Amino acid sequence: MAVLAGKAALLTGALGTLGAFALVRFGHYSLSTEGLSIHVTMTVGVLATGLVLAAGLGMLAGAVPAWQVSRREITESFRAV
Repeated sequence: MAVLAGKAALLTGALGTLGAFALVRFGHYSLSTEGLSIHVTMTVGVLATGLVLAAGLGMLAGAVPAWQVSRREITESFRAV
C-alpha cells in the first residue's frame, strides 16, 4: 500500500511540475511595480532545483516523525492512537 501511495505521489508531483513548467515557459509573465519590471522565465536548472528541494524537504518531513516513533515503546504508540 505504501509503495502505491509513493508512486501516486511521484506521478501527481510530476504532473504538477510539468503543468507549472508549461505555464511559465510558454506564458509571458512579468512582475511589475512602480516602473520596475522583472520577466519570469523557467529553465531546466530552476526546475531541477525545485524538484530536489521538494524531494529533500519531503524526506525530512517524513523522517522526523518516523524517528520519533521508532524511539517509543510499541505499547505507547498503540495507546497514542
